Amino acid sequence: MKTSRLLLLVAVIVCASAMSFADTFYFNYSGSGVAASGTITATLQSSGNYLVTGMTGVRNGAAITSVMAASNSGFVQNGVRWTFDNLLFTAPPRFTDGGILFELAGIPTFANLYSIGGTLYDSIETGY
Repeated sequence: MKTSRLLLLVAVIVCASAMSFADTFYFNYSGSGVAASGTITATLQSSGNYLVTGMTGVRNGAAITSVMAASNSGFVQNGVRWTFDNLLFTAPPRFTDGGILFELAGIPTFANLYSIGGTLYDSIETGY
């Protein structure tokens, strides 16, 4: 059986350095049963609006290995449809309701970090 788990999160996203084509952001968030930290690489789309192109770090001890390309939004894995846009904003709430889909080493294989109404959530596929 597959279920999704939503967790209220506290997130910290800090712009660390600017390059001509990409920016690096450090992130750290935790909530009930989840903790994650690492680095996000993103390209500027417009003032304060970035497209996430890479992500490394750790979520609950599992390595974050990559970001699923936004062009794959809507794909289905094990009966779960993942919808995401990989957008990051420099002002709160930081993410859209589609959020960022990133891949983890091990099970579960994907996690989705997103925002609804200013509240941040982390959703995973469970029940393999």
